[in-house]
Amino acid sequence: MIETLIGLARYDENGNQSGGRPGDQLQVDLPDRHGEVALITLGEFLNGKSCSVYRLADIDKAKKTGEGIVKAANNPYIGYDTTNRLDILTYGVYAGKNGKLAECDNSSLARVVIKYGTGIDLGDFTNKNVRRYLEESNMFQPKFVYSQYMTIYVGDILIIDDDTNWIGICGRGEYRVKPTSVTNYNDLINKPKINGETVEGAKTSEDYHIQEGGSSRPTVEGENLIFS
Repeated sequence: MIETLIGLARYDENGNQSGGRPGDQLQVDLPDRHGEVALITLGEFLNGKSCSVYRLADIDKAKKTGEGIVKAANNPYIGYDTTNRLDILTYGVYAGKNGKLAECDNSSLARVVIKYGTGIDLGDFTNKNVRRYLEESNMFQPKFVYSQYMTIYVGDILIIDDDTNWIGICGRGEYRVKPTSVTNYNDLINKPKINGETVEGAKTSEDYHIQEGGSSRPTVEGENLIFS
């Protein structure tokens, strides 16, 4: 199973929210697990707390957003400092190309990564109001609360459910698969199961005791199995 890693900006080289030097003074490895801006495990990110998940509706944009947080976390030129949190905006995840070290905070990093992935700048949100900005963007599926054994996909945006509203973005993990364009059920490679039994294309809704499903064999519409 692929390890799920969440990218975020968290603190400066002294463990503080402001006052540190530009650039990531704590980065020592790739992927960067220890930096001011880092990729950490889902468990480390949650730290026993609940979180809300915002999932981009566009699968390609979600994938690129996940790519963006990895680029930012592995970029040694990006450090943490709330005082200069907007310093990252000029070059985003590519900060340092101009020879100048950059700084960010938790929310401004999320802002440039979302812009990298979607092409849209949501504006100067903070941890206090980020939920409103995401919800009003109309780019995300309805939010849900993470629970154990749920799959977090690359590009998912996680927000801790406490006063910090700490923002993390999944940079490594499972990728969402686009809905199949197959319409003939028998052409599907991975057929769904009902009550543990693999659905057979030769059987009808009546065979599976599906009410109001008609008596036809199943077809596929997007991600849905259709009996009609």
